[in-house]
Amino acid sequence: MSTRSVRKPGRRLAVAGMILSITLVTRAPLRAEPCAGDCDGDGQVSIGELVTLVTLALDQKAGAPCPAWSGRTPTIADLIAAVHTALVGCGGAEPTVPAGEPTPGGSGAVTVRAGSVGVAPGSTVTIPITLERGGVAVQVTRNEIVLEPSGATATIRARRRADGTLVPDCNAPAGLAEMMFLPKGCVPGSTCRGLRATVLNTAGPFDEGATLYSCPVEIGAGAAPGTRIRIHCAAADYGDSDARSGTAHCADGDITIR
Repeated sequence: MSTRSVRKPGRRLAVAGMILSITLVTRAPLRAEPCAGDCDGDGQVSIGELVTLVTLALDQKAGAPCPAWSGRTPTIADLIAAVHTALVGCGGAEPTVPAGEPTPGGSGAVTVRAGSVGVAPGSTVTIPITLERGGVAVQVTRNEIVLEPSGATATIRARRRADGTLVPDCNAPAGLAEMMFLPKGCVPGSTCRGLRATVLNTAGPFDEGATLYSCPVEIGAGAAPGTRIRIHCAAADYGDSDARSGTAHCADGDITIR
């Protein structure tokens, strides 16, 4: 995979219109090709490849080395398709996600952090997932969130997309996001224990402390006061603005029933 990145600050103004259209575009049915965004032909879309595609789109580098786009300039729809492929995998295969502790690199440790909140039984609470860059110019990140315990006590609220698919009803204020419930094939509101998310900032690196996304979690009316629901963060990785990738730390949060 090529890691060449051409950065032109003047292009950032052109990105504003792309960002304004993200909310509408991501609610349309996805028509991704089997491995949309796979630039090096290895059968998956890496975090680094997503950043490369953003560079090609913003710098209008038609004909750049990414066979997935057949020599043309990627559009915002292409980026959405690539983010979706990075999330769900190519041709039904699960994407490769990191395991274990990250390898130190850059000028600090990148951390994806789940928030901690207190809430009453029978209510809905919004859980923020934030980014600590550690001095790294993070432009895309991927992670998993799992509620422990799950089931009737706490469920991530779902919404139905235009294509009929139920997805987590989460908001990503800082960029383009694709999400899916976990485990794969689960029933939202019943057997789903968590989610997998990929969030890409097409305008450049995320701000330090940025909210990557936030999700409404519905607490069962019978939840006993004092119950602690762990928000387990796992399988986090990232790509920087030079298309370099790495494994991120993941910090758990919790929901305490008051």
